[in-house]
Amino acid sequence: VFRDGDREYAELLLDSAKKAFEFADSHRGAYSDDMDLRAGGCPFYCDFNGYQDELLWGAAWLRRASGDDTFREYIQNNGKTLGAEDSINEFGWDNKHAGLNVLISKVQKLLPSTLFHF
Repeated sequence: VFRDGDREYAELLLDSAKKAFEFADSHRGAYSDDMDLRAGGCPFYCDFNGYQDELLWGAAWLRRASGDDTFREYIQNNGKTLGAEDSINEFGWDNKHAGLNVLISKVQKLLPSTLFHF
């Protein structure tokens, strides 16, 4: 969004997003599994579907924003383990599968079509 108007700010945001993704991937788990965090968010914002789709969603957006093929490789290498083949047709704050399929389909040659159900 900011790339054309403020390239330096856009790079700062992209760098921060990459760091957030690395943190999330290194510390896999649902925030609602932590009893202290759970008290502030549950029952309304409990994570029912797990963190896996958010990791794939984040990698897909980072691939699109950066053009960095390591995020494409991340999806290819982790897609099956993280549930990329789940055929879920809903999209929401707790489920990114349908959005992930749309986003991946927009990024030309991002993944082989055999990994996702369109």
